[in-house]
Amino acid sequence: MMNKRNNIISNIKKYPRCNNYVNKSFIVEYISTLKMYNKREKDIILNSFIKLFIFVLFILMLQCS
Repeated sequence: MMNKRNNIISNIKKYPRCNNYVNKSFIVEYISTLKMYNKREKDIILNSFIKLFIFVLFILMLQCS
């Protein structure tokens, strides 16, 4: 398990643009929120590709029948 101090340091290294004049505890909360939204964004992209693939497959099936 990572302690809070190491997490803050790694977050500052990973996202240097986020740490200008901001409290370090806020950086940890902001980064965790950012990761959550990034995961949602990836899920939305994946779902759209799956829907597109199913749609194209359906069109091909209709043309072949």
